[in-house]
Amino acid sequence: MRTIRVSDRVLEVIAREGRFGETHDDVLQRLLLGTVENPRKTAPRKRDTSRPRTDQLFLQRQLKPGDLLSIRGYAGSDAKVVDSKHVRFKGEVLTYNQWGQRVTGHSTNIYQYAVNQRLGKTFSELRDALRES
Repeated sequence: MRTIRVSDRVLEVIAREGRFGETHDDVLQRLLLGTVENPRKTAPRKRDTSRPRTDQLFLQRQLKPGDLLSIRGYAGSDAKVVDSKHVRFKGEVLTYNQWGQRVTGHSTNIYQYAVNQRLGKTFSELRDALRES
């Protein structure tokens, strides 16, 4: 595997055309070659219903209106929790996933990268703690 540099414009197309679970390489192979080396890699995944989602984090007060969130590794990513589905980022109300995409420029697993500043934990860590309790 080689590393390549792509323009922001190309990265936007990859993000827009990508399907859940696809890598950047998968998207480019599908768009340019009409194929993906490992079709099982992009098969739809079953939703993990055993782990709490953002609405459950909200009900359990792990997320509260006004909580400050950030995307780990991205300066200037601070957003405020509006409700169980939305944050306010730079004056705009977005879903958690839209916020993650806006900050990173690509689809991301919001649970792994979003950090609740009040608690100092990622959404994933909060979900795991709730599941264990």
